[in-house]
Amino acid sequence: MSVKTFVYLIVIFGLIGLFIYLSYLNQAPLPLHFMFSKDITAPVWSVIFITFLIGFLIAAIWLFIRSSSWRFTKRKIEKGIQRERGVEELYYRGLEALAKEQHDQAWQYFQQVLRKDSKHLGALLRAGETLRAKKNYREAIGYHLRARTLAGDSPEVINSLAEDYAAAGNFKEATSLYQTLLSLTPEDSLSIYRNLRQLSIEQSNWTEASQWHQKIIKLVSKDEEEAERNAGHGLRYQQGLQQMDKGELKEAESIFQKLIKSDKGFASAYVKLGEVFISRGDEEEGVKAWLEGYQTTGQLIFLNKIEDYYLSHDAPNRAIEAYRRAISTARDELVTRYMLGRLYYRLEMIDKALDEFLGLEKAVSYSPTLEYFIAKCYQKRDEDKKAADIFKKIIKHCDPLKLIYQCFSCGARYASWQDRCSHCRSWSTIHVDLRGELTPEEMVDFVSSPVFTPPSEKETKKGS
Repeated sequence: MSVKTFVYLIVIFGLIGLFIYLSYLNQAPLPLHFMFSKDITAPVWSVIFITFLIGFLIAAIWLFIRSSSWRFTKRKIEKGIQRERGVEELYYRGLEALAKEQHDQAWQYFQQVLRKDSKHLGALLRAGETLRAKKNYREAIGYHLRARTLAGDSPEVINSLAEDYAAAGNFKEATSLYQTLLSLTPEDSLSIYRNLRQLSIEQSNWTEASQWHQKIIKLVSKDEEEAERNAGHGLRYQQGLQQMDKGELKEAESIFQKLIKSDKGFASAYVKLGEVFISRGDEEEGVKAWLEGYQTTGQLIFLNKIEDYYLSHDAPNRAIEAYRRAISTARDELVTRYMLGRLYYRLEMIDKALDEFLGLEKAVSYSPTLEYFIAKCYQKRDEDKKAADIFKKIIKHCDPLKLIYQCFSCGARYASWQDRCSHCRSWSTIHVDLRGELTPEEMVDFVSSPVFTPPSEKETKKGS
């Protein structure tokens, strides 16, 4: 027998003994009066016992009720916790699938969460994001509107809705939401201004985009100043193009001149400035602008523009003259001579073309393109044996008459020159790429150009 049991027995027997003793001392009768009944008498000890018993029963009943209520509440809480754990487990599985871009699987998880808890704010937000990723913008907006009814003007909800409307092409509503977000979270104004600028760019509203850009410039860190300054040049350049489209050539000229003054490496501004002069009938100034662009940036597009312009106007001699002028001032003479030889070949001036190419052959290492032109020149001079010997050395097929353009920012390649890359959306980064053809590298001394792409908020967050 344990000590605890022994103590309990002593207490019980002690209480029984005490009760017997008290009963012996309280044997006298006690009259009791009740309403609506006759008076009765009972021993004092029985009255004390009955009173004690009634009190004990009341206390026991109260304790039983309280204990039952607590057990019920506890069971309810435990079920709620288990249910909540199940919901959160599904939710986190959905987040994991969304992070892996497994959108169908993520959608199923979020739907399971919402079936268990239709007011789960996180599931509503992430379900909307999943639908947006699947390009189901209408339903994405619906889920985020449901989230807004629960959370009100929560910055996260407002931002999600703005992204939905922007993706759906409803720029007016997206702009309104971002402006609402500005008042809610002024500390995030930089990222919001960037989003507003991007919306303006997507609408080709370059004037408004420039206005948002001015606000951005005042808030960026020193590390971002150069990138944002270049982005501003790109926006100004687009405004110049708009003026050209409207026939406002004087205004366009002013914009391009200011751009060149701000950044002499902005090749596209030289290209369009030359086109503005040509459109106004000022051929000399147009060609001068292109030559200046070539001398400043080293980009071959300018020589190509001059060549195409003069040949389209039946003035090949002037094209040759322009090339010679470019050679006299060029920082990369060999490339300019290659382009001149290519022009001679195009004009069927085979002897002059061959002289240029043979001169280049001595200055550079093996180049299939250069060898191809030399072989073609020999072939046109009916020196077939020499041509055949060179053709045998050429190990890759190419079309050397066709210049290849490449974006120096993202590497995208084009068959013709573009002022803006359609892949990375950078301005003035697409140039003729001869570096893989004419070597050594010092032969093609390209001037590195800045990239005129507005930094997006996602890129900024990624960089930080």
